[in-house]
Amino acid sequence: MRKKFLAIILSLTLIIGASMPLTGCGGSRRIYIYVPSGPPLIAAAHMFYENEDVVYSGGTRRVRYVQTTGAVISSQLARRNPPDFALAPINLAATNYNITGDFVFGGVALWGIFHIVENVGSGGIVPIQDLSELRGEVIAAYQRNMSPGVVLETILEKAGLTVNPIMYPLELDSRRRDDAVNIVYLSNNAEASAAVLGLPTAIVSTRFALVAEPEVSAITQRDYIKSPFNMQAEWYREFGFSFPQVAIMVRATLAQREPELVSAVIDMISSSIAKATADPVDTARVVETLNPAYMAEAPAIISFLDSVRGQEVFSFASVSESRTAVESFLTVLYERRAPVGGRVPDDGFFFGV
Repeated sequence: MRKKFLAIILSLTLIIGASMPLTGCGGSRRIYIYVPSGPPLIAAAHMFYENEDVVYSGGTRRVRYVQTTGAVISSQLARRNPPDFALAPINLAATNYNITGDFVFGGVALWGIFHIVENVGSGGIVPIQDLSELRGEVIAAYQRNMSPGVVLETILEKAGLTVNPIMYPLELDSRRRDDAVNIVYLSNNAEASAAVLGLPTAIVSTRFALVAEPEVSAITQRDYIKSPFNMQAEWYREFGFSFPQVAIMVRATLAQREPELVSAVIDMISSSIAKATADPVDTARVVETLNPAYMAEAPAIISFLDSVRGQEVFSFASVSESRTAVESFLTVLYERRAPVGGRVPDDGFFFGV
């Protein structure tokens, strides 16, 4: 009798278990979204702060928001248990898709945010007017194989300049060339900003640096820091289109299994971006509560978001709206042998196509 009772209980357990969603295969599994500090975090700030769950046709799913950095997002996407969504450079998204197929593209979160800034000092230095004047100079930059370095080197080479990348700052004196633009690569935007400001904590001190907004808006409040070149404008002048910088990356298996859920999360990201520009003051407050690393202070965030430039950068574009720009940008990078995974991605790269 006891054996028969246990058999009945086991059978009922299997039946009930078969009818329930499996953790990790949809249903009740928590969604993870990874966002690097800096401008991507401003774009997603309202999602982080409000800690929204995603509501879609299949129900409600809990969401875990994880703040990270641009320096480590690539390794985080490649680990055994990757996030479900990430905001990351567009060329990283293409590289990942071409090599592993783990992620697909769900839209553009941010457009180009880089500027070349110059320290003119107090000695009456006349700011440069043309990219050719950078020959023989040193520029502090960061992330050579991601958007910052790729965009900078592409624009300089299109201007007919030779690029001399220096990956180790201690080698600057021995490797500097008078016939090239010497780019000393640091770890992040904050280090590049410190270099051009000449701060005591700076790894090197340079007259020029590649710096991202909203840090540009912060440091150009100083009379001696100028911003002679907006790299988005330079890119448009050279190629005839704006370059998408930060992609919404979607785990491919989730996109295939639960497209309605993916669309709902993308809508949440789009809404967060719209909130960022609709109320810059509140957005700056929200960002400060998140205590992010490598972030400009509130006045700079407000100034940038409130500007025409900020409104253009923080402009979500869906797959259909951005596909031409994405393919054009990745084609340029591929032709330059920049890291995109060896080819321009095919149709499978684009969510919903």
